[in-house]
Order: sequence, then structure tokens, then C-alpha cells
Amino acid sequence: MINLADIWDVIIIGSGPAGCAAGLVLARKGINVLIIEKEKLPRHKICSGLISRGSQKILKKLGLKFPEAICTRPKVGKGIKVQFKIGNNFIDIPDKYYNVWRRDFDYWLTIEANKAGAVVEDETEMIDINFEEYIKVKVRYIDPISGEKRIKEYATKYVIGADGSKGKTRKIIYPDFKRETGIAYQEYWTGKIDLDPRYFYAFMDRELSAGYAFCNLKEDQILIGVGAIKGKNIKKYQAKFIEFLKEGFNLRLDKMIRKEGCVSTNIFKQDPTFKHLHGKNNVLLTGEAADLFNIMGEGIPSALISGKNAAEAIIENISGDTKDVVENYKEKNKKLVTLLEKNWEGYIKQYDSILKI
Repeated sequence: MINLADIWDVIIIGSGPAGCAAGLVLARKGINVLIIEKEKLPRHKICSGLISRGSQKILKKLGLKFPEAICTRPKVGKGIKVQFKIGNNFIDIPDKYYNVWRRDFDYWLTIEANKAGAVVEDETEMIDINFEEYIKVKVRYIDPISGEKRIKEYATKYVIGADGSKGKTRKIIYPDFKRETGIAYQEYWTGKIDLDPRYFYAFMDRELSAGYAFCNLKEDQILIGVGAIKGKNIKKYQAKFIEFLKEGFNLRLDKMIRKEGCVSTNIFKQDPTFKHLHGKNNVLLTGEAADLFNIMGEGIPSALISGKNAAEAIIENISGDTKDVVENYKEKNKKLVTLLEKNWEGYIKQYDSILKI
């Protein structure tokens, strides 16, 4: 028997941008919403930490003013420089962005969702979802008094899966779906390099990585990383990329601060295929859980948009304006999916034409 205190209108799994955007919109409408996060907050997130103009516009639509106080140095970036082939000139993509650490940005969003009325529980991991009269969400959490791990169940009418491409929500509702995965690996160094810190640098030549290699300067650190299809030797790519930066841009490394990697949907194929999975049975997938991100692996704008759309679809369903919440959500995401597909198609055409030079 589930305690009445454990019954929620909506449970959101994951406290990243998608989960917090959804929680914010729902809570403002007075909907009883719980956000669960398996990590202890604030939590580190592997990311270059660029808050693009697209993200800034969506934050404004959510009624949020971006707090420049969370920015790193340099506070503002001018855009992205892309080199498609070794030896070619950079292509400039102007995009005034804010420079942040994702830990700080995500935590700010969590605070805003909580201020709006969403309840946030960290160190709480979803381990199963069962479909009965209510949707039952089983979680493993850390008891705040004893510090021991315990199991409990929540009941809800709707679930939003905002737990990424390797999260459990998608696996539970699409058990037969298989996605080829890729790996992003990144190292944080102190040192010097002859690159303008006001730009993010992407190197698309397949000699340097299986997808693209990247370099970003933040505070006193140089972030250097590569992508690869899962199973490939990513450390060899990283070593080759570092040598390339030493020869071409006078990279001088001092001390490694951190190294990290993550597994995600494979964006490192030359021609990846996506199947945007919006959800079923009153469970909606957002952000990377639904394969919603662009060619550069930037997921924040898509996460914010899809989180907002999921919340609005649920609000309309609760009010009786729509009968099928998943179909309504899918319809709301149409523009986003079209933009992302054009983004990928444009990159592939440009990449193919440069390879012929």
C-alpha cells in the first residue's frame, strides 16, 4: 500500500536541464512534481559548458534570467572555430555564449525548479517502473539519518525520463531498442596554447578522432578531448590529438587536473541514424534520452526545449485538452526534430564536400 505522501502528479527522473525545465513549468502551474537525481547535488557533469544564444533564448522563454555570476573566465565567448581537414583554415561560427562549469549551471536550474515548488531528492536512483492503476516508480535512496541504502516506491500519473541516453527510463519502456554508442573522453590540463580563449575549437578530421576532437580554454585550464565509436582505442586518438596541438598551436602542458569520459548515443559516425523516441504509456523521454542533440553534441538547448514541451503536454492532458499525452508531446517536438535533422544533413554535406578537395 503506497502512502498518500508518496503519490505525485509527475515524477521526473534526472535533474539536468531537461528535468529542471520540466519541473519548473509544472510546478508553476501548481502541479505536484518530484525530481529525483541519483547523484549527490551539486554533481559534476562532463561538458564543455557553453551556454549558447539558443540556450539563452529558451531560458528567457522559461522566465529565467541567466546569472552571469556563475560564469568562468573568459565570461563570454565569441563562437566556434571548426577545422574540417588538417591544414585547412578554420570556419568561424559566430555564437556569443556564456562560459560555465556544468556543475554550477545545472545546480542553478535545480534551485530555480525547487523555488517554483518542485520537490528535489538527490542520491535517489530509479531502479524500476511498473505500470498498474498508477505508474509505480521504485527507487533506491540513502536514508538521511542512518546513511544506509533503502528501497521505496512512489506512485504517479506521469513520468518524464530526463536521465540521458544511457539512463534506465528508456531501457525500461523500450527494452528491445538498441543504440550504437560512442565515447567522449576529455582531459583538463594546466599549461599554455596559442589559441584565442574566446572560442571553442572543433577539429573534424578523422585522422584525429572517430568523430571530432575539441579544445576549450576555461579559467587556467585547457580542456582537450576526442570522440570515438565504443570499442575503439580512445587513448590513442587523444595522444595523437595532443601531438597535433603541440605541433600546430604550440601546446605546452604542465599538470593534468582531471580525466573523464562518458558513453552516449554515437554521434561519431559520419552518417548517424536517429530514431527519436518520445515515449509511451504516459512516460515521456526528453533530451538525450530521446536522441535530441545537435552535430556538435550540444544537448542543452534540446534538453530545455523538450523538457518544456513535455511539461506543457502533461499540463494540457491533465486539463483535458488532449487525450494522448505522448502524441501531443511528439507534435510539440516536431519543430525541434526538424531543426536537428537539418543540422545533421548540413554537416554531412559540408563534410563530404571538403573531403573531396
